Amino acid sequence: MARVYHRDQPGAPAGYSNAAYSVAQFENFREVIKACLVVGYDTTPAAGWELIAEGTNHIVLRNGTHSGYVCLTWRGNGILQVYVADTFDGVDASGVILGAGVKTGTAANNSTAHVIGLTYFAYHVNTSSWYIVADEKTFIFSWVTNASAGSMNNIVPVNYPYTIYVGEDTSGNFIFVGGERTTSYSYGSPVGKFGSNGGLTSLRNPSTGLLVDTGSLSFKIAGVSTAVGSSVPSDNDTSISLFGRLTLGRASWYVPDYFCGQFRGIAVSPELFVLRYGDSASIALSGLGMNVREAARIFDLGDGYNYFLRSGSWVNSMFLVTDSPRYW
Repeated sequence: MARVYHRDQPGAPAGYSNAAYSVAQFENFREVIKACLVVGYDTTPAAGWELIAEGTNHIVLRNGTHSGYVCLTWRGNGILQVYVADTFDGVDASGVILGAGVKTGTAANNSTAHVIGLTYFAYHVNTSSWYIVADEKTFIFSWVTNASAGSMNNIVPVNYPYTIYVGEDTSGNFIFVGGERTTSYSYGSPVGKFGSNGGLTSLRNPSTGLLVDTGSLSFKIAGVSTAVGSSVPSDNDTSISLFGRLTLGRASWYVPDYFCGQFRGIAVSPELFVLRYGDSASIALSGLGMNVREAARIFDLGDGYNYFLRSGSWVNSMFLVTDSPRYW
């Protein structure tokens, strides 16, 4: 059963630091992950993941079904590097997991890293929001922060929204999706992409079942591709009105000539596809605008389950994250 976690629940982690680009942002991030996935808080139980190792520059987790390990390594300058592995043999001095099949990104020999940004993960209590939807196999973590109050369309330089997907897809593939692939992590904030042009790391090649390891992997994601066109509504667009109907479906990913699986907990919508910003999408769903502090708002679509808007770069289409069993 998927569970919902967000910053406004009783007992939820509440650490904040206005030290941008600082390891303090990673520490806040790590505490949220541990509380939601491993420990639980107040009357909210944990999702069922295992904490394998942690330190000042890393955290290693394993899902409850033991299909893979994920390692997030602090690189400084507001950057986390992503790794997955099949076994755990410790971490090296730089905080990178050691084990079979260690992989970051999709390039051969791990030459292009998979990274996400934490420049302002929990910068200020009034302008930080996060939520996690998770079970023992998979978690989806979405957050947005602004160094000063504002709308969700302030992507750079003060607003860094992200949605990441970690764990199994519907076929049991252990993957990490979200962020960017780059040969450098020396800059301040990788873009929070989620789509075919963004970051993806897969432990195995779904078409063969073999570890990707030092090999390469090409992929495409369907349903959450980049929104294009000059007519895409901007944030606070007064022409946006309340939708009378919403059509929901699944998002999938592929490697050449092979269907890999669908994303668990993600609902895509053709009505939302052309909307890039949380504010305009919120108006379309509820008639209410949305600022950064409200980015973990729960939307009621009438089926008794919880729906959230994804946080992320304006270059990607809008989608929903949900605990509805239909998507898990």
